[in-house]
Amino acid sequence: MSEERVDKRWQEKGLEQYSTAAILGTLRHYGISTDEASFKKLAEEKYPMTIAAEWSVTWKGTGQFKALLPIAIGALWTRWLPGMITPEAIGVPLLGALRGLVEGDASITQKAFDVLDKELPRLPAGDRRTLFMRELEPWLDASRLSIEGLLDELASKGKTAEAQRLAGVSDQLFPDRKEVVKAVLEARTGDAGVAKAALTGIARDAARPDMVRLAAVDALVPLEGGAEVFEVVVQIQEKAVREGSTAVLYALHATTHLLGPHLQGATRQQAQSLVGQQHAELERLTGRAAH
Repeated sequence: MSEERVDKRWQEKGLEQYSTAAILGTLRHYGISTDEASFKKLAEEKYPMTIAAEWSVTWKGTGQFKALLPIAIGALWTRWLPGMITPEAIGVPLLGALRGLVEGDASITQKAFDVLDKELPRLPAGDRRTLFMRELEPWLDASRLSIEGLLDELASKGKTAEAQRLAGVSDQLFPDRKEVVKAVLEARTGDAGVAKAALTGIARDAARPDMVRLAAVDALVPLEGGAEVFEVVVQIQEKAVREGSTAVLYALHATTHLLGPHLQGATRQQAQSLVGQQHAELERLTGRAAH
């Protein structure tokens, strides 16, 4: 067994400067034992972020090595599974594109979209896609943006090219939201009445995924149609609480805050009650508050 180890200058030098044996030796020294075969087996069902979260329970790294674990996992993934895309490969440029669009930085936006154009065709399919999208969620949460909301803003400002390019990214990531995205653009560049009717129909269609219905509610807010489908939020929240779905509860939290200022009287009070329940359920399920 090799005695090689990563030294304290790893953050400065970068893990790519160290051998695989040194990375494995350091992981072992701080409580994590793995090898290529077992790592690849684990990677059949999990991605780096989930692996890091599970291994962190026994990680004993301190000082310069406290932050090593997720970086080491990423390095091993790159070396042993070079052809398998990770959520980070999409999350980083997606976050860059969203922030670039919001801040009006054309250079950052262009670079981020170029990376996405290269990586998006590599998205996995089937059950693997579900796992992938689950680990991509934190990147979307970090942006604190609704893609549909940003699309609406871009289209309303006449930034059609940017809106169309973001729509293309959204369609690849969330194919079940294509109709929502199409309606959002139609509302600003075509017949707003037709678009609003389409979004209302999607929001009220109980056969569609909850996240798609919530995306439609979000898209209706700037069209002054969100209050008309408030009952959809109530229905989805009842289901999310019953099923203990943290992802849907986080989405509901964002939607309810977005919708709140457009509600009146008893409905607004009901929305405040929903927010309180969201906080309570998320803290119960995750140990953390919604914010």
